[in-house]
Amino acid sequence: MDCPPARAAGKPRDLYPQDFKDAAARDTAEAHRLVTAYNALTQEMHSSPQSGGHWVTLGSQLKTIVAQAAQLFDDIHLGRRAAFSPGGSGYGDFANYRWQAAKESGAVETLRSMKDVQVDTLNQVETDTWGQPITDAQFALRNAALWRSR
Repeated sequence: MDCPPARAAGKPRDLYPQDFKDAAARDTAEAHRLVTAYNALTQEMHSSPQSGGHWVTLGSQLKTIVAQAAQLFDDIHLGRRAAFSPGGSGYGDFANYRWQAAKESGAVETLRSMKDVQVDTLNQVETDTWGQPITDAQFALRNAALWRSR
């Protein structure tokens, strides 16, 4: 994909190629689809009895939707790092454009909220099961190294 010049006259949004804009529009549409599905599922869960297979199926579907939203958020957010890495094109990079367009459309806020649901739910399950959220391996190794160095 072509990148716009670092500085140019005119509207900055007009400097980007159409394929950047089309991809960002697909992100926005997907975020909208996910939040619509999430809202419909939560509404159906609240109006359904908690016993039986239907409620479990709805919960499973909800978990899938939330995971998809979290993945899309991570793709957009973490992809932006690539734009400013040594191999990236900075402000003219597609990953940066994608992030800025998603912020502007409200997709970032929506997807981040859904990802927060996923993180909060996982932390609650781990706390209920183990007494505290489980740390990732990198955090545990760092803590072990610090403890050993004392």
